[in-house]
Amino acid sequence: MELLAHPHSRLSPWLVIFLGGTCWDRIRFVYLEEIGGPRELFVSICMFLPVIGISIYPFFIFPLSVDKVQVILSNYFYRY
Repeated sequence: MELLAHPHSRLSPWLVIFLGGTCWDRIRFVYLEEIGGPRELFVSICMFLPVIGISIYPFFIFPLSVDKVQVILSNYFYRY
């Protein structure tokens, strides 16, 4: 078992942290050799991050729009 990651791999320490102490040989086999290498892992992460962003986006936008609608309605009813 290797304690330190290979110098050419930037994602390997994050994989070790993410998997919580799993044997490094298994991490390297499963994620880097079986899937197709670090390029495939990078592509899958790049495809997964926009999905998370799209799912989180409404939670930030809808509260802002609700506040704006409440301000507009309160200004309208205040005048009349």
